[in-house]
Amino acid sequence: MCRSSMYSRAGSTNQKPAEDEEGRQLSAKLQCLFGITSTTGGRRSLSTHPYARAKVYDLRNYTEKTQWGPFRDDGSMRVDWEKVESIMIVLGYSSGLCCRRFLARFRPPWTNPFEGVIPERAKILPQYPVSLPMEMDIPLNLRDPYNISGVWSRIVCFLDYNDLYHFNFSEEAVRWPAGEPREPITMEEAIRHILLDIKVTEIEPAGQFDNSTLPVVHFSGTSRSVEASWDPNANTGIRGSVSLTEEGEVRWQTISVFHG
Repeated sequence: MCRSSMYSRAGSTNQKPAEDEEGRQLSAKLQCLFGITSTTGGRRSLSTHPYARAKVYDLRNYTEKTQWGPFRDDGSMRVDWEKVESIMIVLGYSSGLCCRRFLARFRPPWTNPFEGVIPERAKILPQYPVSLPMEMDIPLNLRDPYNISGVWSRIVCFLDYNDLYHFNFSEEAVRWPAGEPREPITMEEAIRHILLDIKVTEIEPAGQFDNSTLPVVHFSGTSRSVEASWDPNANTGIRGSVSLTEEGEVRWQTISVFHG
């Protein structure tokens, strides 16, 4: 299988990098769907995470064109699978370094190849009609095609703000050529395992720039840290929405609410 050129320097020499962007995107998408297993994927995560970190923490990748998320820098709202793969590698690597008690209770979703990719879509999506049910007596959670309500496990990684600033705005960083990936980094990250308790608050038809197959579902709830209860940034209210992009990918948007 081809690998993205971003990781070719750290990967094995018998892999031929994809020669064009679409090839790299397809390669990264397949890796994302496959997951980071405890075998070959785990070793790849160990060797490539410095390059993945450089991709994830490069603030040039988050603009109005990308809607500040893992989308391509052309305003199309197509998923940037190389960016998603980088995020997955960082989360997979970092989640194995801390909070062992939590990991004893929580098994990351990328443990087995293609886990949840096809069965979950097949189980959930066909049950729901294309049009939004308008009957007022149907509970919101039963009209929710994404099955949002409940308790979710969330992993959050972030750099110290001084490291993040230096990586993006030092003299060397400012002079870095546009479009060129930054050098790999091995700075320490802070890691939080968080539990979200959320429920559906509103369901509305898809908007102009959404996929009309499914509605937009809004939610709210609470967010609390499992291991670092002292951290006020990890214990907040939370609200957001879930929708489909025009490509048919599920898009989560969340807003953390501090002190109201």
